[in-house]
Amino acid sequence: MGILIAAVLAAGCTDEGTPGPVPETTGPILPGQVLYSIGEVTGDGIPGGTIDTITFKVGLAPGEKPVTMENISLVYADAIRTETPNPDN
Repeated sequence: MGILIAAVLAAGCTDEGTPGPVPETTGPILPGQVLYSIGEVTGDGIPGGTIDTITFKVGLAPGEKPVTMENISLVYADAIRTETPNPDN
């Protein structure tokens, strides 16, 4: 009996995780796409004026290798301007 309990406990203690469900995307994942948007994109700022904060979640596309987020560049664009935020400022 003790061997059976040890075998059951050891079976659940591996580094291999089963992949979880892929969260719902806001659009199709295109060939070559590594990250995709999950859920809604929200923003805060002055009504009819400057946007201070944009919040969004991203997920790793199925089958893609992990990426270092420090190597990701973000670009914001609207009808008036295009801006690349610098997190160091």
